Amino acid sequence: MNGFESPEVRRITIIDSSLRDGEQAPGVAYSLEEKLRLVMALREAGIDEIELGVPMEGNSVAELVRKLRSPGYVSLVFCRARMEDLRAAADCGASRVHISFPVSERLLNSVNMSCPDIEERITRMGAFCGDHFEFFSAGLFDASRTEASQCLDFARWTADAGFMRLRYADTLGVMFPWDVETAVEHLLAAGLPLEFHAHNDLGLAGANALAAVRAGASAVSGTVLGMGERAGNLALEEFVVALGLSGLGVSGIRYEFLGTLCRLASELSGRDIPPDKPVAGSAVYSHESGIHAAAVLRDPECFQSFDPVRLGFRRGKTVFGATSGRHALAACLASREIYLDGAEIVRFLCWLQDKARVDKCSFDCEIMESLYEEFQQQI
Repeated sequence: MNGFESPEVRRITIIDSSLRDGEQAPGVAYSLEEKLRLVMALREAGIDEIELGVPMEGNSVAELVRKLRSPGYVSLVFCRARMEDLRAAADCGASRVHISFPVSERLLNSVNMSCPDIEERITRMGAFCGDHFEFFSAGLFDASRTEASQCLDFARWTADAGFMRLRYADTLGVMFPWDVETAVEHLLAAGLPLEFHAHNDLGLAGANALAAVRAGASAVSGTVLGMGERAGNLALEEFVVALGLSGLGVSGIRYEFLGTLCRLASELSGRDIPPDKPVAGSAVYSHESGIHAAAVLRDPECFQSFDPVRLGFRRGKTVFGATSGRHALAACLASREIYLDGAEIVRFLCWLQDKARVDKCSFDCEIMESLYEEFQQQI
């Protein structure tokens, strides 16, 4: 793929949270069967780790863990900073857990806790995890609204307690890329591999995740199509394509399965993919403007930065509407064995542009014969 993934750059771990953070989006809910279908698609697409959900929230997560004990499924469960959550994770047979610790003053006050309370829990829960799980990571919940020095204290406590990875969470999506770079560089002093978890409230989740990788983060978590609370999470399909083009790192993603994965997530969630959604939207690979369409006829890379077919999406196409030009229209008509002189092309184009403005739409080349017949009947 054009410019994708140099083998000389770092390997970035991609963690999917569609079944946990994604399902927290209002109205999104998966049955056990649907979760299994999504897990299989995530695995086929090459996602490194799959966050299955919260064992304390119901039996479906525990059942999912039991069904995915076979080799090849690298999954973990999500726990709050409570011992009962860890015991539930151990009881259902989970081998990998992530524990989220509130760290901002606002969140600590909301749960009647202090920094010393969190330090004690980190130590105690780290010891439990060491006895019961093969992998355990710690999350700094609301880290982006926490003083840098306080975040580093928390990070050092988790390292001392034996945690194997640290998650920096921009829980409210309020960070900017330059702040992310500073925060990640600061936290790396704790000596733990760092994961960045981005929300998209300001539309900056993708830029922030790339900034985190640039600063030294070795893992990134998000959801398919960016589903999640409020404005959603980092959209993984967008991130892995941007990562590959950026040269900052490589992932284990099989790009050709991204289209299937996005369509399945849309189907199971009941949420349509917006046509202008980056990477996954139907309009992303369509060209209407006369200047663009004429150029794409000669060279698709003039107005496409990557090949959609390699991502499992349909090939780019020209559509016809209010801003179309005569060169693309002539090519479309010729492909339907309709040949018009210059004056007739212009008349048909003007009619087509007016129709598109009235109908508020664009038209595919496949229906151009019927549209031309309609035009002829009206002149």
